[in-house]
Amino acid sequence: MRSRVLYFPYIRIPQSVWLTRVLLYWDQVSSIVPSQFTEEPESLGQHMRGLVTEGLVFQVIPRMYIHEVPKFGNAFRRYLDSLGQDADRRRRSFDRGKVLPLHVEKLDGIGDDLVGRHLARRAEYPWYDVEWDTAHDFMSYLATTLGQLAAVDSAPITDKAAYLVRFSRAGVRHADIERQLDLLRTQVLDRILPVPRRPIDPKAIRAFKDRHATELNDFRLRVERELIAAASIADPALRRRHLDLFVDEAEERIGEIETAMRSAGWSTARAGLSVVAAIPGVSPLLGLAGAVWDAVTRGGPRRASVDFAYAAHVRAELTRVS
Repeated sequence: MRSRVLYFPYIRIPQSVWLTRVLLYWDQVSSIVPSQFTEEPESLGQHMRGLVTEGLVFQVIPRMYIHEVPKFGNAFRRYLDSLGQDADRRRRSFDRGKVLPLHVEKLDGIGDDLVGRHLARRAEYPWYDVEWDTAHDFMSYLATTLGQLAAVDSAPITDKAAYLVRFSRAGVRHADIERQLDLLRTQVLDRILPVPRRPIDPKAIRAFKDRHATELNDFRLRVERELIAAASIADPALRRRHLDLFVDEAEERIGEIETAMRSAGWSTARAGLSVVAAIPGVSPLLGLAGAVWDAVTRGGPRRASVDFAYAAHVRAELTRVS
């Protein structure tokens, strides 16, 4: 059960309520940062530098890890080969100038292949301008493949729901979309983990996590177990009912703890959090998700606290500094 996440598609993690929730739930949040930015930390911006300084965000340098992915380049190329007519649409989009800059260190040799496919062009070094859809596909792919490595061991995470949909649908026939969407989890934290209405200073978050490390671990394990249990339920209505019962129980328990803590009921916001994560024991991945599996395997088989005090502490303590 993972306790770390890897943010994509950008280098800088957005300063937002969403980020506050991510930092409060996961042990470690990482971002894919080319070595150039670690050597020139001022280029990260003040907020990102603060997160790194407080040990809230860790920098994953792609050139240190990509070579550990057995078929990193070839698997993504095969994915591009599978796009069929959509590749022509992307080339037209590229001609219209719909691009996203990607650092050469992330692409690891794929950049020139994309240029040859008329899906990218070389920009001022060290950047490539990559066709918009292809760039987002690649960043989803990069975050997920790196996350499979033992040294990174992170679930990819993003603040944009569209990127999750892209990951699940890219290269998949329409008839298979719903089946593949079942492989992805949408966290229910927006219903059970309140956060302040505005972003919290990194130092305050660091101090809070240090005070409540044990409670955080118990809380996250409970949530993760319930999500995995829900994902194993085939009937959508029963799955929703399972999650609703869990949320109801969580609300009741959190309320009891808040009362015991004599909480004053400060104002909180509940911003959603989505996480890409494959559920063990499900059917084979397709499309872009299939390319991830293709890249990280060498042909072997696919492997597959009852204490809500932490959420109550979030309400009772952090909202004071908001």
